[in-house]
Amino acid sequence: MPREAPKTALKGNATYLLVGGMGGIGRALALKLVESGAKNLVFLSRSGATSPVAKDLTTSLQATGATVLALKCDVSDKQEVSATISRIKEDLPPIMGVFHLAMVMRSALFSNMTLSDYTSSLAPKVSGTWNLHDLLPDLDLFVLVSSFVGVIGNASQAAYSAASSFQDAFSTYRNKLGLPAITIDLGLVTEIGYVADRDILESKLRSQGYEDISAAECMAIIEEAIAQPFQSKNGGNLITGFGLGRWSGGDVHHASHQTPQSSHVRRLALSAAKGGKAKEEAAVSFNVRGMLRSAKSLEIAEGHVLEALRVKLASLLMLSLDDVDSSRPMSHYGLDSLVAVVSARRDPMNCEEHVTDIFRTGDAELDSERDRGYGASP
Repeated sequence: MPREAPKTALKGNATYLLVGGMGGIGRALALKLVESGAKNLVFLSRSGATSPVAKDLTTSLQATGATVLALKCDVSDKQEVSATISRIKEDLPPIMGVFHLAMVMRSALFSNMTLSDYTSSLAPKVSGTWNLHDLLPDLDLFVLVSSFVGVIGNASQAAYSAASSFQDAFSTYRNKLGLPAITIDLGLVTEIGYVADRDILESKLRSQGYEDISAAECMAIIEEAIAQPFQSKNGGNLITGFGLGRWSGGDVHHASHQTPQSSHVRRLALSAAKGGKAKEEAAVSFNVRGMLRSAKSLEIAEGHVLEALRVKLASLLMLSLDDVDSSRPMSHYGLDSLVAVVSARRDPMNCEEHVTDIFRTGDAELDSERDRGYGASP
């Protein structure tokens, strides 16, 4: 049976900081915190509550009976953060939780990025995180809302990726100190947030095979982080968005599953995307020698190698195995150079002829292969 969603109960006699929380995810989170019992919220941002959206949010939260402050504060400036915390302590209960959502996005190829752009991207997530850690030692919650770009990387976002990776490591660091912390690496979130506000970026992530989560799922993940604020057994970070290739038609050979970072997801995809057939494909790709040792005839051995070639081509070309037709010549898949490597004697040749050629290169060579244990005598 599905597990029930965690029931979040926050302290009414505590203050919760939302750093950079005036964006779509931050606004949804603030409403969720108030629903969960929070009575005192403070938003910290470089601009304060100057936008109409920020003012509307503050007004709607205050209408519920909550005390809400929106203060201008650059979290990367330690002196400014210290002064702001002192001001909060004068008027509100102790700060017991931090939700750090601040970010600065400077997109450019690394070779074209200026030092100023690079450091400004790092500042809120690196310096800001350190400052909050140093100046707020006694917390129940320390939640860093970050990005899966820190795990997978992304062209033109080297600085943002580095900053997100830092927050992943920092949560683990805090856990090892015996302090609560978790980093939530969000991928494609629909309805709210940075990606949802940019159609081109959302389309790009979908085309790369990454899965989305809804606004409700995003909030449920953050609630889980609140319910279990100490994550020492799980490495300090939680990653969303890899998925099993739903947006690529369940294709386990999609580019998003080929990187070393995705190896665990790829294994899940192989076992789940096509059920038993996926397991069979995986078995073929890893057990060719074992199958050849047990082959009782040349025809059976040829079939094993043919299937292994199909699996390999599907993986190299990022195609579904069903799209690799053994009756077509390899040149159909743009592999003319590999055809020449396999055999220079026939051109063009289909996959089955390649396999036959491999096993009919002469009795001496075939006997040598069998003597080494790669095939049984017919």
